[in-house]
This record gives sequence, C-alpha cells and structure tokens, in this order.
Amino acid sequence: ALTLRNVMGSLTDLQQIGQAALTGTPTNAHACQLINCPRGAQLQQAIKETVDVIESTKGSFKSKALGDLRRKLELLLSHA
Repeated sequence: ALTLRNVMGSLTDLQQIGQAALTGTPTNAHACQLINCPRGAQLQQAIKETVDVIESTKGSFKSKALGDLRRKLELLLSHA
C-alpha cells in the first residue's frame, strides 16, 4: 500500500527528473543522482562503516596500503 511518504517521495523524484530535463543535466547522469535512491545512501553508509573500521584498527595493522585505502574512501565520501 502506498503511504503518504511514498507518494511524496515519488512526487519529489518526478520534480527532480523534470528539473534535470529542463536544465539540461547530462543524460549520462546515473538514475540514483536524479531520484531519492536508497541504494546510494546504503553504499555511502557501507563506505563510512569501512572507513570507521580501518580507522579503529589502524594501531593493530601497520599497513600503508590500508591507510591509503582509508584516505581514498574518505575522499570518495567527501565528494558524494
């Protein structure tokens, strides 16, 4: 059953898609960039949790590679 939240979310998504079409957003933009997609939020949360684990265990594993990976993931999150 549709709830008011679902309906409002769908209307917001349609508004964003319409605005993207009117402003000429490139068509190569991923659909999750145009609509309120839960997958993007889930991926961001998973990356954040990964960064947190790497940060909390950096004393146990003296690894330059893990440090580099953590910095890359943090950069990815900051640009999301």
